[in-house]
Amino acid sequence: MDESYDIIEMPQRLNKDEINQKNTIIGIIKKIKGVKEIKEKGSQMSIMIDVPTKKQREYRIEFMKNIANLLQTKHKIDAQYDSRGTTASTSGFVSVAGTNLKFYVKDARVQGDNRRGVANELNLVKLIKDQIDKYGDIDVTFRDDRGVALTVKKATNVAGTGTDTKGRKKADLIITNGVDTIPISLKKPNAGFYESADSLFGERARKIIDILVQKGLLKLTKLPAEKDLIVRGVRKSVYQMSSEIVVEPTPQDAVQVMFGGDLNPKGGIVIQDFQAHHFIMKDGQIFIDCYAVIRNLQEVPEAHLMYWLIRNQSTRNATKIGIAGIKADAATMTRSFGAKLEKKPLFVNMEGDTIAPPKPRDPSV
Repeated sequence: MDESYDIIEMPQRLNKDEINQKNTIIGIIKKIKGVKEIKEKGSQMSIMIDVPTKKQREYRIEFMKNIANLLQTKHKIDAQYDSRGTTASTSGFVSVAGTNLKFYVKDARVQGDNRRGVANELNLVKLIKDQIDKYGDIDVTFRDDRGVALTVKKATNVAGTGTDTKGRKKADLIITNGVDTIPISLKKPNAGFYESADSLFGERARKIIDILVQKGLLKLTKLPAEKDLIVRGVRKSVYQMSSEIVVEPTPQDAVQVMFGGDLNPKGGIVIQDFQAHHFIMKDGQIFIDCYAVIRNLQEVPEAHLMYWLIRNQSTRNATKIGIAGIKADAATMTRSFGAKLEKKPLFVNMEGDTIAPPKPRDPSV
C-alpha cells in the first residue's frame, strides 16, 4: 500500500444534535451549483460532483474550502477545511466544530469505492466475522516480530466501532467472546498523527508559543490579507510561524492520547495496513502479522512515540490557541522529527525551555 493517511476514518453514529446539524448543512450544500447528490454513512457525508480531469485534487480541495467559507459567512456555522488525509479521502474534509461530522467531496463519475486500502479496516472486520460465522468461534491473535501479541480466545463477534467516543474512547473495532470485550485501535504504519489536539493541547500550545516569541526563538508573520479567514462573519488575520514546535509530552499525555479511556488494560493498538498476506489461518485460529502490537507505553515503537506538534495550517482557526493559521496535533516521532531525525523543529518542554532532540534508540523501529 503506497498511500499515506493521517487519520483512520470509520463512520460514527450521530447523536440527536449532530443529526439536526447534519440535516441543516446538507440542505445548504444541496443548493450549491454542481452538487449532484450527497451520500450519507453515519458521520461521513460524500458530496458528489463532476470533477475535471485535470488537477482533480486541487479542484476538490477548493470546493471544500468554498463550502466551509459559505457555512461560516452566510450561515454562522463553525465549519473549517481540514487538510489531513484520511482513509476516506486523501484530499481532506470539511469539519464542523463540536461534532463528528466530516464532509468529503467525491467525483460523481467514479462509481463504487475501488481505491486501494480504503476498505482495509472493514476487510479486517469481515475476515474475522466470516470465520466466526463458519466455526462459531475462533481465536484471534495480533502479533509482531518483537514477540508482542494480543489474543482474543474464542471470539464470537467483531464489529467496527467509533459509535461511542465519550470518555475519549479510541477503539476502531471491538472483539468479544461472551465474557470479555476487547477494544482495538487500528493505525497505519505511515500514519503521522494520533489526533488533532487543538482542544486538548491548545491552551498549553498558546503559552509555549508566547514564551518562544518573547525569547526571540520564534517569529510570527502575518500573511497577506487574501489569506484571511472569515469565522462567524468576523475577518481574522492568518499568521505563520518561523518553525514548527515539538513539545515533549508527559507520560500521562501519551497514555491519554494513545490509549484514551478504553484501550488499556485489556485492549491495545495494532499498527498495520492489513493486506492479504498479513492474515494466516492455522488450526482454527487467525494470526494477523502486524508492524507493531502495543498494549502499553513501553511497547510503542520509536517511530510511533507520541509528541505534541504545533504547526502552520493556513485554513485553521483553533479557538484555544487564538492565532489563526496555527494548529496543534498529537503526532508520531517520525512526523515530528523526520524518519531519519532530519527535521529541526523547536523542541521544548512544557515550560517552553529548549531541550536536546531525541536520539535513535533502535533504527529498526
